[in-house]
Amino acid sequence: MLAEKLIRENLQTLHPTLDLGRCGLNGTENDLFQPLQNTTHLQTLILSDYYWNFDAQEQIYVGAETRNLGERNVLHQIPKYLPKSLKKLTLNGDIDYNETPAKVQDYAPLLALKNLVHLETDNQENLDLEVIGQLTQLKVLTCFFQEKLKAVQYLANLQQLEFLDVSNANVEGINFIENLPQLQHFFGDIRLPEELDIIAQLKQLKTLVLDHNEEQITNLHFLSKLTSLRKLSLQYNDIEDVDTLSNLHNLKYLDLTFNRIGNLKGLENLMKLEDLNLSNNRLESEHMISLKNLTRLKRLNLGFNKIYDFGALRNLTQLEGLNLQDNQSVNIKNLDFLTNLTQLKQLNIEQTNAQHLEVLSHLQNLEELHLSKNLLENIEALTSLKSLRKLTLHHNNIEVTSPLRQLTNLQYLDISHNPIEDITFLENLGNLKTLIAWNNNIRSLQPFSKKAGKVPYGTKFHSQCKRTQGLD
Repeated sequence: MLAEKLIRENLQTLHPTLDLGRCGLNGTENDLFQPLQNTTHLQTLILSDYYWNFDAQEQIYVGAETRNLGERNVLHQIPKYLPKSLKKLTLNGDIDYNETPAKVQDYAPLLALKNLVHLETDNQENLDLEVIGQLTQLKVLTCFFQEKLKAVQYLANLQQLEFLDVSNANVEGINFIENLPQLQHFFGDIRLPEELDIIAQLKQLKTLVLDHNEEQITNLHFLSKLTSLRKLSLQYNDIEDVDTLSNLHNLKYLDLTFNRIGNLKGLENLMKLEDLNLSNNRLESEHMISLKNLTRLKRLNLGFNKIYDFGALRNLTQLEGLNLQDNQSVNIKNLDFLTNLTQLKQLNIEQTNAQHLEVLSHLQNLEELHLSKNLLENIEALTSLKSLRKLTLHHNNIEVTSPLRQLTNLQYLDISHNPIEDITFLENLGNLKTLIAWNNNIRSLQPFSKKAGKVPYGTKFHSQCKRTQGLD
């Protein structure tokens, strides 16, 4: 049993963290957990697929996932034998696969964990906030994705809280956060306009996430005094103007996807920005001027807008990730601006009518490239991209595939929906783990069958060919 092995190893190494996510547990395995009861070294116990870690350098929390690959845990109870030394405990239900909630009915055992300061309880069937509200030493609490989060008034007792996530939890109101003087990181939902006035008073906030609100945000004036913000996410609102953000000089991460933004005036002042998502808005080429001096940007998403000229981006030489997908309302003027962006590791120019790829040969650090839906015929320019691990080329007009022979580090390749007949290039791709080749004219699968004995365990091959032969 994986969990038994991991516990045994932990008792030998005395590591302060034990990750038991995806070990097929339900919390009733008393014999399994009993050896941990009297330990003093264990500070963190992970019982879920995902959890939050604090990035001390960036002063924000970042998501992490379990390293285990077994069955998902579905907790029916809090394990009986937990060490009193625990400072961090994650009990999250599933939110990624079939959204199965944790089915814990009794949260009282948590009261014995006097050192607990970090508790994650996302997607619970019946979360008891009356008990949680007694854990007055808590600094981090997550209650994301609840059918109905009741009795939130008890959270006002948690005066030490620095991080709180009650988003997607059907909370009746967030007035209680007025009584949380230490709150620095807040994820929530807005139901009433006056709740924005409460947010406006939290001047110590470093992270604010207000996505998918019942009361959509249209005006950003409530943010004007939150100058300590480092991370701001306002997805799926009704924002048109971002000028109010101009004095949030400490922002490093900004996500405004799925709004109605048609003017970027004000963003030119956010010189510390490293991660910016403006996808699914109403941006055009003329608005790119506001981005040209944001030279600290490492990740930029401008997908699903109406931009054809990206020349203003040529100065953003620190970019490692760039997404321009589906800006195809008019042809992209040219890709020459990419010449300077030699640090790029991920590039998405799907459905942009990009056809001349010669400029890509300069991007020697590319590891992930998306070129689908561009009517491409010639991919010769890709031969120099030796670092590529993931490449998507579906829905093009590619017939000649020999350039792919040179991409020996590829692990994922999608060539579906092309008039490809010859796949002998596969003989060179010894690291390939996933090949998707739906709807081609492939005549023979022999190159693939030759590699059958050498293909790594777990390799996926998806093919629906019009004519095939030679697979014995």
